[in-house]
Amino acid sequence: MSALGPVILILVALLVLLLALSIVTVQQGTIGVITMFGKYRRVLSPGLNFRIPIIEKMHNRISTQNRALELQFQAITNDQANVYFTAMLLYSVLNADEGTIKNVAFKFVDQQSFMQALVRSVEGTVRSYVATQKQAEILALRSEIIAHVKDELDNQLEAWGYHLLDIQVNDITFDQVITQSMAQVVASNNLMIAATNEGAALLIRKTKEAEAEGASIRVSAQVTGSPAPRPGRRPVPSGSRRRYGSRRRGDGGRPPRPVVHPVLDVDRSPTPFRPGGRRQRHLPRRLDRRHAADSPPDDGPRPDPQPPPAAQPLNKGAAPLGLLSRCDDARGRCRR
Repeated sequence: MSALGPVILILVALLVLLLALSIVTVQQGTIGVITMFGKYRRVLSPGLNFRIPIIEKMHNRISTQNRALELQFQAITNDQANVYFTAMLLYSVLNADEGTIKNVAFKFVDQQSFMQALVRSVEGTVRSYVATQKQAEILALRSEIIAHVKDELDNQLEAWGYHLLDIQVNDITFDQVITQSMAQVVASNNLMIAATNEGAALLIRKTKEAEAEGASIRVSAQVTGSPAPRPGRRPVPSGSRRRYGSRRRGDGGRPPRPVVHPVLDVDRSPTPFRPGGRRQRHLPRRLDRRHAADSPPDDGPRPDPQPPPAAQPLNKGAAPLGLLSRCDDARGRCRR
């Protein structure tokens, strides 16, 4: 019995050591990958797990949690402008299936190689898209760039066992010269908008002033009882209006012109004048009344008017004294 004691103790110690080596604990959010003699064997879920000591080894512990990566890279637009991007990637393992975990564990030599491939893929996708756009359009295409990168990388990352959750383009900058020119364009546009607004405000003010002036003129015309002037004409002063009216009425202005009464006209026809003839009958009544009013009262019968002497033939170039006439060579008479 005394000889078997140490052997039993050694065996118990070996059993305890093997039992300790066979127990494997996997943390929450990670999955363990077991290999046997260098070949994939199985996966271990989070919690307490067992393995065959010495034969099975823990190859890798893969985290299924989300990971973030910040990128800074440069791209060139279609019009040869440099664009500098600062982006953030959010990715994770696609799922906890055995095939997905196997791809994640054995597609790349190590995690650093995977990170390098991911960064280069994102940069290449962004650069290929930016090369088809112009510099002035880049700032407005932030969402389009994100959608293009996600569409291009989803299939590739799924083959590696990962999934691109989100990409955020935090900053887009240009060279200093381009930034200054963009600032000048923005400033000139703001000045143009300000000038347009100022002109519109001035037009509105002038219009309102004209409307107020017209309303004031109409109100004053209603108060005084005089008609309002037509739009676009200056109102006639009241003093001038009274002066013009007094001249027309003859009550204080310039006296009216004297009425010249017609005298018996001399007939221009070759026949002698006949009293009470055609011209005397057709005198205007108004002139007849005025002539009757200005003539002296009738004291008796009037003598018959004497007819004018008959027209005498005149020699060429001769005319009666005091008469402006011209001679007709064919008839030999002078006509007024």
